[in-house]
Amino acid sequence: MVTRLRRLESLLGGRLDDIDYGSIAELVGNAEAAESEDLDYKRAHYSADDRGREELAKDVAAFANHTGGLLVLGMAEDKGVPSKVFDVDLDD
Repeated sequence: MVTRLRRLESLLGGRLDDIDYGSIAELVGNAEAAESEDLDYKRAHYSADDRGREELAKDVAAFANHTGGLLVLGMAEDKGVPSKVFDVDLDD
C-alpha cells in the first residue's frame, strides 16, 4: 500500500473500500482532513451537461496524473477543511 492510501485510510478509520457515511461525516471540522493533493471535496454532484462531465474528467485526470486520491461528493468545505455533509443522489 502506498503512503497516500495510508494517510487517507488513517483519516477515514479504515480501508477505502470499507468506508461508509459515518466515516465521511466524522471528517467535518477535522483540520487534518483538509483538501490536499490526494483529497478533494465537492458539495454537489457534477452537472449532467457537457460542462459538468468535463469538470469531473478534469478532477479525475488530475488525481490519475499525480499520486491518485479521493474525491468526496457531498461535502462542503471552508478553507479546505470539511464543514458539512450533504446528501447527493448518484446516477449515471
